[in-house]
Amino acid sequence: MDLPNRLSLAETRFLPTVLKARGAAGVAGPLSARIALRRAFQVLLAVVITALLWSHRAVADPFLPDNHDRVLLTIPAGADNKQLSRIRHLRERLQSDPSNAQVAAELARAYIQRGRTDADPRSLGHAQAALAHWWHRHDAPVEILVLRATIRQSRHEFTEALQDLKLALARDPEHIQAWLTKATIHQVLGEYDEARQACLPLVRGAAPLVAATCAASTASLNGEAERSYRFLSHALKIYDTRDPDLKRWSLTVLAEIADRLNQTQRAEDHFRQALRLEPADAYLKGAYADFLLDQGRPNEVVKLLHDDTENNELLLRLALAERAVDPQHPALKKHIDSLHRRFRAAQDSGRGRHFRSEARFTLFLLHNPPKALHLALRNWSEQREPWDARLVLVTAIACDDPSAAEPVRQWIRERELEDYRFQKLIELHP
Repeated sequence: MDLPNRLSLAETRFLPTVLKARGAAGVAGPLSARIALRRAFQVLLAVVITALLWSHRAVADPFLPDNHDRVLLTIPAGADNKQLSRIRHLRERLQSDPSNAQVAAELARAYIQRGRTDADPRSLGHAQAALAHWWHRHDAPVEILVLRATIRQSRHEFTEALQDLKLALARDPEHIQAWLTKATIHQVLGEYDEARQACLPLVRGAAPLVAATCAASTASLNGEAERSYRFLSHALKIYDTRDPDLKRWSLTVLAEIADRLNQTQRAEDHFRQALRLEPADAYLKGAYADFLLDQGRPNEVVKLLHDDTENNELLLRLALAERAVDPQHPALKKHIDSLHRRFRAAQDSGRGRHFRSEARFTLFLLHNPPKALHLALRNWSEQREPWDARLVLVTAIACDDPSAAEPVRQWIRERELEDYRFQKLIELHP
């Protein structure tokens, strides 16, 4: 029996539990529905673990798509000369045939992958330009809709991104990338029940490690951090994928969970393992830089990021590290001025503002707590990841305004969001 069939049997066995949990949202209060869904999701986590164990003990048939042109998953990949050459080739093809959806999708996907490596916002602009023929069309091909959602997600246009995914999934309910992107957006928004539901279809249709990583990432933010860490660690050992991008993603999730649990050495090991797979991954470098800053190791951050001055997110962390090393660091003023210009340009354009980064910059480099708190709260109204909660707590302390952070403290308690830093910050400003 192959792995997809084993998963189908397991899901059939537990289907009443899942349906009951989904239906609870309509007949019970929000808390009861949330508890029911969480319990059902925990059962499905066990199903995934069982499937992974079986795949370790028997040779399963590989999952093969019925359409060779179908994209199952897009995970950040490094840019190199081959990638740039391919982009030029696709751009020339699209210029000669602007309505070719397949070429447009390939070009947009290449730009998105490049943007995830270098975090250059221009890459997203190029990706949108590649999809110009379909940018405002509800009847765009499914792959175009998913790519459009990915671009909008990167710009924090979450409502529009979810609408695109809704259109795509109505026409292709088994689209793996659409479900994964939907899960990611709901996780960023702190909508963990919705994120769980978006992870569920991955159990049947995606590679086991994809489903496991999606499940662990979501559950780790909702009272299951330790269990999620053990689960994903086990999955990585059992399902030894040869896909470096998938493995890097799983390792990054593991590192972030370990970091929130204050398991410093484990987090360090996972970050380094992931970086060995792709040293240029901008998100990964930023997360590792934050980890090093928290550990009081700014010199290592300067060494890690000294060539990343074109990337706003990495330049911010570089400037924070330079200030920690020496407030009179020779490059610090230049980097602060550069960040100031870039944030101002984003503000003037009205698009692409990342309020979390602006708040960190304003608090720690411009030393303006009231404005930083305003930006942190604005950011909190748009997204609710652990860093977003942390930033509100920190800026409220800097402003000596505990009431400003009370909604965040309540939210942390209700979601059972685990991060060792939260307790320390709440104790500073109960």
